[in-house]
This record gives sequence, C-alpha cells and structure tokens, in this order.
Amino acid sequence: MSLTLDGGTGNITGLNVEAGNLPAGNILQVVKYQRPGGPTATSSLVGASDTAGWINMMTKDITTKVDNSKILVVVQYVSFGQTRGRMRVTRGGSEITGDRYAHYTTSSSVMVNYSLTFEDSPSASAGTTLTYNVDVESFTGTLYFGYGDSNGGSNAILALMEIAP
Repeated sequence: MSLTLDGGTGNITGLNVEAGNLPAGNILQVVKYQRPGGPTATSSLVGASDTAGWINMMTKDITTKVDNSKILVVVQYVSFGQTRGRMRVTRGGSEITGDRYAHYTTSSSVMVNYSLTFEDSPSASAGTTLTYNVDVESFTGTLYFGYGDSNGGSNAILALMEIAP
C-alpha cells in the first residue's frame, strides 16, 4: 500500500480507514472556535455585568461521524475584573457542566486564566449536529471574558473532539 500526503491540504490518500472501524478511544475529528490572542485581539469577547444574566461567549457545532461517540470538550479563556463570575457549557440549550467559581477573587482588577476539559456522552446517532455553547455570568460588577484591550488580547478556545465509542 502506498500513502500520499498532500502538503497543501493535509489530506492522505491511499489509506482505507472508516471512522466506524477505529478502536474505542481514537479521535475521529476535531473542530474548534478560536479567537487568537496577540496584538490584533483588541477587545474582550464578552463584558458581563451583574444585571445581564447568562451571556454567550463561544459557540461551535460538531456533526458526529459514528453512533454513540463521546465528545471531549476543551474550554480556555482569560477573564478580568473583580469579585465573582461563573461559566457553563450547554448542548442543545441544556447545561451539561459548569463552574460557579470560574472567576473568583476578593481583589480588584485580577486576571484569571481558566480552563476546563470534560467528556460528554450525548448518545447521538451518526450525522447528528450538536451545538455547544460557553456562557458566562457576573455576580457583582462587570467582568470581561476572553479579555482584550488596546494592548492586545488573550486566546479563547472552545475545542470539540469526537471520540470513538
């Protein structure tokens, strides 16, 4: 068997592997929302006040390749502000995990580098599109999630990895 890698697209030809035939635990696909940090990210993704309630910060869809796969969800962002804020991850409008202390401090003007990784079991059929949202909320004052200002900004990522069952 001869394998060929197309350097322009990253596609491999000559490999006969079906997603449904991979052993359990193999990654079938990766999709992500990413707001790159650096000098061009000059504003925060979300400024949440204590009166706003839940605000969506990031959204990403994934269409499953096989029945009953798992989805590994990875969330990373920087928040800035004072006191306390929380986050949640929803799938199809229902909360599947969250963190009431995603931003918690008794000092003012503190940056928090936040990350969360967990495995979701949506029990979906192949070809099902699942929508994941990262929502944030401030309990007191204004918090900035996915922080950025005139000097640049931080990375913010929502990555979804389908895992073979």
